[in-house]
Amino acid sequence: MNTIATQLVPAAMLPKQLLHDMRAAQHRILLQAMEFHSEGSSMQALLQAACAAAARGVRVCLVCDPHSYLNQPTIGTVVRRLQRAGVVVRWCGHGWWGWPVAGRSHVKIYCCDDTVYLGGGVNFSQASFTNHDFMLRYTSAEIADIALSAAHNLYSWWARPDYAVALSASDTLLADGGKRGQSIILEQACAIVRGAKRVWYVSQFAPSGQLARLIRQSKAEIIAFNTARAAGSLLDAIGYRALNHHFQAYNQYQGDRKIHAKYIVAEQADGQLISLTGSHNFNATGVQFGTQETAILTYDQSLGRQLISYAQQLV
Repeated sequence: MNTIATQLVPAAMLPKQLLHDMRAAQHRILLQAMEFHSEGSSMQALLQAACAAAARGVRVCLVCDPHSYLNQPTIGTVVRRLQRAGVVVRWCGHGWWGWPVAGRSHVKIYCCDDTVYLGGGVNFSQASFTNHDFMLRYTSAEIADIALSAAHNLYSWWARPDYAVALSASDTLLADGGKRGQSIILEQACAIVRGAKRVWYVSQFAPSGQLARLIRQSKAEIIAFNTARAAGSLLDAIGYRALNHHFQAYNQYQGDRKIHAKYIVAEQADGQLISLTGSHNFNATGVQFGTQETAILTYDQSLGRQLISYAQQLV
C-alpha cells in the first residue's frame, strides 16, 4: 500500500470544504454522525446540497443516532423533507431498553465519491463547527470504499466485533463494534502510551483507568481537556466535573471554547511519532456503555507534528 496524503480540516473549515465536495459528487454521499441538527446557515446549505445531489441521481445517505431526537423534537419534519427529496435516512446504534445513553453510535464519517473524512469528532451540526475539533480528509477511492464498508458494518441493532483494517502504508482504521467493556481503540491508546518518551493528550474528557495511569507515568508534554468553563449546557458542566475532576491537576487547558477533538500523539524511544485520533473520548465510561467508535492509528510523521502543533495552540 502507498502512503496517502492526509489533510487536517479544522471544524470551522469543514462546512465549506464538505459543501464543495457534496456539490461536485456524482455517485455517492454519506453523512454519518452521532448528532444531527438542522438549524444554522451552514447546515441549511449542506442540507440543500444533499437534496440537490439526490435530485441529480447521487445516492445520498444520512446516518445518525436516535440520540438526535432527545434534544431536537422537530427533527422528524426535517427528516421527512430529506426523504421526499430522495435522501436515504438511517438510524444507527444498538441501545438497550431502559438505558438511553447505552449502545450509542458515536461514529463520524463523511464521504463524497472518493473523498472521505475520518479520524475526527465533528458532528453534523452548526454548534459542532465552532468547537476545537477537526476531520482528516483523504482522497482515495480505496479508502473511501473501506470507510463505507466500515460504516455499513456498524449499521446494526446488535453489537458487532471490534476490528482493524489498513487504509495505507501509514494509517489503520480501528472500529469499536459496541460490545460492552471492549474497545480496540482504547487498547491501542494504552499500547502507544506504554513506554513512550513523550505524550500529547487532547480530548473532551480526561483519561481514565489504565490509560490515565500510563499517562501519569509518562512525560506528558501537553494534557488538555474541558473544564466546566467550556460547557455549553448544565449537562455538559455536570459531565465535565464528574468525569474530569480526578485528573484536573494535570490539565493545561483553561479556555472557554469546547474541546471536541480526541487524539493522542506518543513519541516512541526511537523518536517516531504514533498518533491515534477519532471519535473515542479515551474514557472508560463509553466503553462500559457499549459505544460504537472509529479512529485512525497513524505513523504519518507530518500528521503527528500537525497534531502536536494543534495541542500547543490550545494551551
